Amino acid sequence: MNCSDVRRLLHGYIDDELDIVTSTDIETHLRGCDPCRKIVEQQRSFLSVVRNAGLYNALPDGLSSRVVGSVRYQEPSYKARVPALWRSVAIAALILLGIAVGANFMNRQKSAGEELLADQIYQSHIRSLQVDHVTDVVSSDQHTVKPWFNGKVDFSPMVRDLHDSGFVLIGGRLDFIRNQPVAAIVYGRRLHAINLFIWPRQREYSGMAATENRNGYTMLSWTADGMDYCAVSDLNPDELHHFVNLFNGSA
Repeated sequence: MNCSDVRRLLHGYIDDELDIVTSTDIETHLRGCDPCRKIVEQQRSFLSVVRNAGLYNALPDGLSSRVVGSVRYQEPSYKARVPALWRSVAIAALILLGIAVGANFMNRQKSAGEELLADQIYQSHIRSLQVDHVTDVVSSDQHTVKPWFNGKVDFSPMVRDLHDSGFVLIGGRLDFIRNQPVAAIVYGRRLHAINLFIWPRQREYSGMAATENRNGYTMLSWTADGMDYCAVSDLNPDELHHFVNLFNGSA
């Protein structure tokens, strides 16, 4: 079983939905494959965050009185009026409570998704430097790097020549973020490497903050033309912002 097979069956494996033979094959592969094992650990960590999230938010002060004041009812007999009113209030309160709980859950889920995405991008950047696998294709020619991704990803990544501005194109590589293939375009600035991750924006996308800082590394993310971008480097933040502005043609 190869990496592609494992990642296709990953969710079923994590949820214990696979037969014992398939699960055993996956576990055998994971023992010898650090990248796949790391993905499993990250997915399980994310599920743990979601499952353990508190889903209760206190309703705002004065909400009950506003609900009572907004309920319209007829003026039937005295005996029927009070129960009908409180049934309406109870229904309205349950609806509002459901909205509050749902919003809180979505916010917590989004926060967990943002954290997981930022963590995977950070780890991919560090891993590329530690295992000497910064590039799959080495070239300073954008017309060589860009077509190299044909057939490897289902989109055409933007590649710019910023050599005259001091950011040298080194090459590119295929990487995986959230179990999906992404393009990593690599630039150099003096002795510093910049990984620029690019992938198509997804409808259920849980993004990340525009600026993240981790252990001396800065991550800048943005969206343009239906694509998501994240630049990562140990450059000082001002220089990395300058790179992003140049890449976007706004410098």
